[in-house]
Amino acid sequence: MNGIPLLFIAALLLFSGCTSPNESTPIPPAPNGNGNGATIIEVQLKNIAFNPGTLTVNQGDTIRFTNMDGFAHDIFIHTEGNEFFTDSQTEPGEIVEVTMTQKGTFTLDCVRHAPGMTGTIIVN
Repeated sequence: MNGIPLLFIAALLLFSGCTSPNESTPIPPAPNGNGNGATIIEVQLKNIAFNPGTLTVNQGDTIRFTNMDGFAHDIFIHTEGNEFFTDSQTEPGEIVEVTMTQKGTFTLDCVRHAPGMTGTIIVN
């Protein structure tokens, strides 16, 4: 009877390592970590300009706008007569992400710093 508890403890120790989550094979992340294979493209709002000013992206990609200036900007993405996205107040240091779900050529503007702060987004 004294050997049964010792045998039981030894069996528990032996088999407890078989289900350890640390031994699983890691799954590699997608380029942007969301699992859909899309890409994140970085754009800085700096010195009253979009940098880069012209982007070519794929449908489903996300554009991450980061305001690097010490004052607010707005982000207005549109085509002739059709608004796609608007953020009317992007504060200093703020990050805004926009997923481009429609194909086409879009104009990118900061209305408060018009007409100079403009760009183009081409979505394939």
